[in-house]
Amino acid sequence: MLRQKQKLQKPTLMLQRYWQRQKRQKFWFRCFFVAAITSLVVAVFLLQHHFYSTLATAEVKGDENKILRGNIGHISRICFIIQPSQVDPGRHGERVDSIKATWASKVPNSQLFFVGNYSYPGEFNLNVLQRDFNVDRYHENFGGYKLLNALIESFERCPKDTLWFAKGDTNTYFIVESLSRYLEHVERKTPNVNKLPPLFLGRRLRPPGNKPEVFNSGGAGYVLSRPAMELIISAQKLGNGPCYNDIGAGNMNPSIGDDLVVSACLRSVGIKPMETRDDHGSERFHGFGPGRLALNKLHDWYTQYTFYPIRQDDGTGGSCCASGTVSFHYVEKGSYKVY
Repeated sequence: MLRQKQKLQKPTLMLQRYWQRQKRQKFWFRCFFVAAITSLVVAVFLLQHHFYSTLATAEVKGDENKILRGNIGHISRICFIIQPSQVDPGRHGERVDSIKATWASKVPNSQLFFVGNYSYPGEFNLNVLQRDFNVDRYHENFGGYKLLNALIESFERCPKDTLWFAKGDTNTYFIVESLSRYLEHVERKTPNVNKLPPLFLGRRLRPPGNKPEVFNSGGAGYVLSRPAMELIISAQKLGNGPCYNDIGAGNMNPSIGDDLVVSACLRSVGIKPMETRDDHGSERFHGFGPGRLALNKLHDWYTQYTFYPIRQDDGTGGSCCASGTVSFHYVEKGSYKVY
């Protein structure tokens, strides 16, 4: 009887041990999965933090001197024009608050303008351009043309000694110290330091197929010199051509973006986007945030349109992002805090 009982118990014990092993394996698998996800999140965070720390403190080769956090340098000669992002328009107010709390805190209020009617509690503290611009209906509201009009309006409202007009979106992050140093560098390289030429700076894009219509990305931010703005205004006064914005005429595409509108206008007066890469061939203006650039998680259209191939660190000092990087795009509230 005892032997029969032991024979019956043996399979039962084996089955119990089997299920215990299975439970232990599932437990360790869950631990490994959670650890892997946590490590990935931490890695992205550290990559972003490393990018910003490097950009904020790096010593730039040649004439660009050092980028020093807190040194306003040439910022007093730059006016910023910020357009509402077309991505997730319900976050306009949140984005404006993030901008004012971070990079724009280094910019005098008289040099910071927002395009459109934001309709949020803090709007009364904003300098607003093109107030009739419905920010929630960009592609149905001639947003690109109204942005060009906003640039022209900013020429009258920015301080009279403004030399540069920088346009970005509400999810564009400007590293103002780097931008200031870079623009000083550009000024010193001009043949006549006292007379700045018409310049159009930014991240160059081109439609696939090597088409000649090169333009600067709107989301990555672009910068116009004062003489370039003067040419836009003069061309618009002629009453025809790409710089003339008769929105009520009915012969315009309401959905075209500002980057195409502004680039076409400047192209019509002989101004094309210029080279803005550093000596290593690394870009200063970026269409994505540092985390996605480091992981090479970019949209297909961006890799197809970019003027130069996307670069990763090649071990020769060149990488995707110049040490004097001035802007990132698709930066939201959480990433603002990292910067």
